[in-house]
Amino acid sequence: MRVHHPLVFLVCCGACFAAPPEVPMPLQPTDPLALKPAEGEAFEAVLRVDEKPGGKRFQGVWLERAKGPKLLIAYRALGCFTPFAGHRVAVTGEAYVPQGQAIGASHFRVRTMKLVDATKPVTFVSVGPEQALSGRFGMAQGAPGSKMADSTWPVFSAGGASFQIANPSVIADAAGKAAKVTAREVVRSPFMTHMGGRVLWLLSVSGD
Repeated sequence: MRVHHPLVFLVCCGACFAAPPEVPMPLQPTDPLALKPAEGEAFEAVLRVDEKPGGKRFQGVWLERAKGPKLLIAYRALGCFTPFAGHRVAVTGEAYVPQGQAIGASHFRVRTMKLVDATKPVTFVSVGPEQALSGRFGMAQGAPGSKMADSTWPVFSAGGASFQIANPSVIADAAGKAAKVTAREVVRSPFMTHMGGRVLWLLSVSGD
């Protein structure tokens, strides 16, 4: 079965996103959490997502710690974080004060997130730092004779590495097109069926 997806542009919003820097950041290693975190905080918390959107479509994503106020990490139910809802996660990042209109809450910018109990059947077990990458979209095909032999899927190649796309609905008809993306590298659970290899969650996409 061949997979095709319409090309759209995802607009960043919420506390999870930051504008990409002018100079693309280098690729992270295969394990997006392999690097020691930059200066900031490290702690464990339970991730919570508001049950449904409220005014102005606000649907907060929160970190609840044993002590201290809960921390707001996104204004929308972002797919790179929502698989962790209800689970304890180990988080690195830093508190910040948002500019302009903002929800009256303690804000926190997540650098990395990792499931504490990796035996839980959750889609992702870790989420790496935001990266700004320049590369090209393409289509990969399953190896001859394999179960995926008749399947194709979108990939993004940058810096000599090829990444599967965890949220392919944000792109399509993009094969062969150059692009700049802001993304987080995610690691899928070993208990979930997947093809293996490196995976990106796309936060924003723009033409090169």
